[in-house]
Amino acid sequence: AATYATFRVAIDTTGAATFFYNGRAKFKKALAVATTVGLCPFFGIRNNGAAAHVANLDYIKCWCDRGV
Repeated sequence: AATYATFRVAIDTTGAATFFYNGRAKFKKALAVATTVGLCPFFGIRNNGAAAHVANLDYIKCWCDRGV
């Protein structure tokens, strides 16, 4: 509760995704996305149990260096 975090996903030209939590790389997945299709940003929260989960999103920043 009342905890702030920064999440980032960086996708390189091969489609590999690096996932960051509070500025530190935590996981990398090769071939995470197809480089020939445009991507759409999405934020979601998933409830796997009976308790309600709430997240507030302060802002989202997206940009694309690819020529897609």
